[in-house]
Amino acid sequence: MKLSDIRKEIDLIDDQIIALLVQRLGWVAQMKDIKKSLTDPKRESQILAKIDSVYIRNIYRSIFQTSKQMLKDRGFVTDTSAGRVQRSERH
Repeated sequence: MKLSDIRKEIDLIDDQIIALLVQRLGWVAQMKDIKKSLTDPKRESQILAKIDSVYIRNIYRSIFQTSKQMLKDRGFVTDTSAGRVQRSERH
């Protein structure tokens, strides 16, 4: 198999991954007004426990971090000093 053939296959997989990540972030965005806490360590641990590869676990940690940042950018703010969650009005 040639390098160009392998790259074509990887490109097809990347297209699928991108489409799924767009869907995932869409669902994450809908959580903004529902979630009570920005971080859910138990949920993250459950997801990571299903993954054998250290490399894929690292990718998922990046997905978690990016998802949290997106929620912050959309106005989800945790007020840790008062122990409560505040949501700003910016979108």
